[in-house]
Amino acid sequence: MASPLARGAPVCAPGLARQVEAIRFDAELDDEADPHCAGDIDQVVFRGSFAMEEVVFFHRASRTAIFGDLIQRFPETAAAGWKGAVMRLNDLVGEHRSTPREWHLSFLSRDAARAARRTVLDWNPSSF
Repeated sequence: MASPLARGAPVCAPGLARQVEAIRFDAELDDEADPHCAGDIDQVVFRGSFAMEEVVFFHRASRTAIFGDLIQRFPETAAAGWKGAVMRLNDLVGEHRSTPREWHLSFLSRDAARAARRTVLDWNPSSF
């Protein structure tokens, strides 16, 4: 049987299918890349948070780590008004990327998050 990606079937981040019941997902992403793209892409799930699980991808050919919401950065031009003040308090404005502070606090199982971070660092990405 072909993998969900090969069939074009929808896959989702861990736990999303329970939150979005209106969409039927065929599979949840985990630490193993789909066989259809395993030679090109590696992936790891950041676990340990009571609020979320985030999948990070690594494109081998370009040595690029691909983050979703786990790492954020906004340009100065987007940081206006009270929303800009909140973004600055969360270290989300400027050149360096960061994880929002409240998300840091959600990782109660630090060992699981550290293991995922170690995997990303072992990939030795040249860009993010």
